[in-house]
Amino acid sequence: MSHKAHDKLAKSLEFSIRCCPLLPVALAFALLPIFGVANCIAQENEYSPYEVTLREHGVEPSVEGLRRYLRQLHPDEARRTEALRLIEQLGNERLADRELAMKQLIALPLPPIQMLRDFAQHPDPEIRWRAIKIQKVQKPKRVLLLHAVLKTIELQKVTGLTAELLKAVSFCDERYLQLAMRNALRETPIAEDEQLLREAIGSDDPDIVIAAVGALAALVNTGAAADLKKLTMHESEAINLAAATALADQGDRASFAPLLKLLKSNKLEIRIGAVQTLRQFTDKQHNFVPYSDAAEREKSIAQWTEWVSGAGQTAKLHFPLKRVGFEYGRTLITDYGRNKVFELDASGKQVWSKVGFEHPWVAIGLPNGHRIVSDYNAKKVVEFDAAGEEVWSKEDLPSSPFNVQRLENGNTLIACSDSQKVIEVDPKGDQVWELHIDGRPMDARRLANGHTLVTLQTGNRVVEVDKEGSVHWELNGASGPITSRRLANGNTLVAEVTGNRVSEWDLTGKLVWEQKELQNPYSAQRLDNGNTLIVHGLDVREVDHSGKIIWKKEMTETAHAMRY
Repeated sequence: MSHKAHDKLAKSLEFSIRCCPLLPVALAFALLPIFGVANCIAQENEYSPYEVTLREHGVEPSVEGLRRYLRQLHPDEARRTEALRLIEQLGNERLADRELAMKQLIALPLPPIQMLRDFAQHPDPEIRWRAIKIQKVQKPKRVLLLHAVLKTIELQKVTGLTAELLKAVSFCDERYLQLAMRNALRETPIAEDEQLLREAIGSDDPDIVIAAVGALAALVNTGAAADLKKLTMHESEAINLAAATALADQGDRASFAPLLKLLKSNKLEIRIGAVQTLRQFTDKQHNFVPYSDAAEREKSIAQWTEWVSGAGQTAKLHFPLKRVGFEYGRTLITDYGRNKVFELDASGKQVWSKVGFEHPWVAIGLPNGHRIVSDYNAKKVVEFDAAGEEVWSKEDLPSSPFNVQRLENGNTLIACSDSQKVIEVDPKGDQVWELHIDGRPMDARRLANGHTLVTLQTGNRVVEVDKEGSVHWELNGASGPITSRRLANGNTLVAEVTGNRVSEWDLTGKLVWEQKELQNPYSAQRLDNGNTLIVHGLDVREVDHSGKIIWKKEMTETAHAMRY
């Protein structure tokens, strides 16, 4: 096993300055702090949130504990025999026996997933219905544990689990699980796994091929480039994309041709993946919007093609690629007028929704498929799993919450305006930090450097403070700022509710971009494609750098939207 030791981020900030918050915020995807010691993944009281999840469910976050869990996903003969007996009882003539067997199957710590899938196709409708029901009940716990295992392997760089991971690929039936599997497989291979991975990229199962491609490329001195180039010509575009991305991850310009071809794919997800790889690899934009019409896409494809054949032949490239998921074009929206939160895919189809709130303000998506919602009038923050079931909440807040952010250490940052507080709570709901600052902090966001970016509406400023409360950076001149976000280029994007604009400022306080003539803009998000997603009084819209509207959904009672 090999893994890197990283400094632990401060879990709490202990200071007090006067404060007072109000309105919305945006998102924050959680990457977790990495701790490690030889042979055991964490020392006492230094567990990451993923490791805490594992321990709570009886999975030891050690190499052997992770291996044991992965192997138990495939029942041994004794477990298969017992599971088969229980599954067959699902069709018993006596209702009591059917109910008992169902309860016993649900209670299994590691359910026979594949067997239940098979019996979900059983000719007996009773068995079929109960097998499907059991899977639905068990799935939240199953995916939570599997995701925690995969993230622990990735972040702790646990080696020697390649065979076990490849056998678990079929259980990754959600996109975020597939991404976590690929990232885990990149970290775990050792030299002895080369032949196993070469066999995997020749599999008839495209999911296994895609998962194994990055792992093979991650092994040094394997000559994987030749194999990857062959796979860029595979009949599956998803495999083409995985192979081309792996080539780019190695700095190989041979990835350019297949990626440019994939920009013309009829599948939205393929176009999104291809352009994100190109952007990371080249640090260029060319304003390609994957879900715009074909004619618009062709214009930017021509720009990409011209750049690749010219400057791209000698330009500095950026690799290895960042280990992040790409935007799928899904948009999470809070509709406080109808007390509803819903999510749209890139085509505009609703794919997830939740009702019953008391004035929802901000909703954010998490890497594990969960969503967190700040419920303003209910004075609480609630986390839902992918199925929409409540899995965590913080109630009885000091006042109504406007902003919520899940932090790297598993804690949650919440802005409670009427009480003039920004607080941080741990997974148990205990408050571990509190900030007081004058000017109505509407938005609070923990930055990568450990500082906190606070948006002060009545103070007409945005400040970056350290853990002692000292101001390290300050922006003055924004008119009624509601949300702010530190961008990758170091600039700060601000939604100004009374200024009726969204603005971008550099670190010297110079205005470098603005979108004006908006009606009470509440939030703004800079997207991977360089465009900006804006919520204001008339609609949710995506605009390019020139201000042209690329996408729009007319809504008049929306506080927040997040694209991911």
